[in-house]
Amino acid sequence: MAWDDGLTAKQRLFCQHYLTNGHNATQAALSAGYSPTSAKEMGSENLSKPPLKRYLETSMREAAEKLGIDQEYLLSKLKTNLENCESGKATREGIVHPTGVIGSITEINKMLGNYEEKADGEDKLNKVHLLIEEVKK
Repeated sequence: MAWDDGLTAKQRLFCQHYLTNGHNATQAALSAGYSPTSAKEMGSENLSKPPLKRYLETSMREAAEKLGIDQEYLLSKLKTNLENCESGKATREGIVHPTGVIGSITEINKMLGNYEEKADGEDKLNKVHLLIEEVKK
């Protein structure tokens, strides 16, 4: 990442810690030297700043490119995981792993843009009814 990204040294350090600690903004803020009393707030605030978001997105994209990880690769791995979970290959007991199946399908749908987050209970119920009607056709 270029040094002319418009970030302060502390913001850049925050980003570096965020990228290496499992994406924990509070811990990244603490590691970057923010006050323990404001670390949670500063971590959240930093993630909302466009220059920091660009830095993080670019850094993650560059890391993925170096490793040869692209959408096709990820979808392939998710497909393999889904098939293993459905067939029972993912468990020692050889049984279907429903959590793995659902997780794989969810992640595939997110990557393909077919996933709407945070629907409320009524919304979910309406969608279930629509699906039932679609299946009846």
